[in-house]
Amino acid sequence: MFSGQASSVTWAFGDGQVLSNPGVTVAHEWTNAGTYTVTFTAFNNDNPAGVANNISIFVQPLNPPQLQAGVLLTNGFEFQFAGQTNANYTIQYATNLVPPVAWQTWQTIYSSSGGLQQITDTNTVPGTKFYRVTVQ
Repeated sequence: MFSGQASSVTWAFGDGQVLSNPGVTVAHEWTNAGTYTVTFTAFNNDNPAGVANNISIFVQPLNPPQLQAGVLLTNGFEFQFAGQTNANYTIQYATNLVPPVAWQTWQTIYSSSGGLQQITDTNTVPGTKFYRVTVQ
């Protein structure tokens, strides 16, 4: 049991990274899928060895999005892909694929619940566009 005000704290994320006294908010990104034990430890004069609590976090692997066939609309172009829960998607486009390809970020989407993600590009400027979707 911990009583009194903490004089210092640490966060250990189970992948080797440890933050000491990070402030009010903490963010971390794991580079690999798996189950990690995250440990929070608080220290003060009454508890110089610290008092710890932990939780297991499951980091799911990210699947590359599989774009479905696009549809040419009267007001633009539409395509879709199956989104993964809690994933960030970046939709990019290029006007040609001659190296080096100049990909431009067009839109970002956070998929909180997964499901079908439908993208509509209503920019009807004549010309060819190539699309790609990245996930993190």
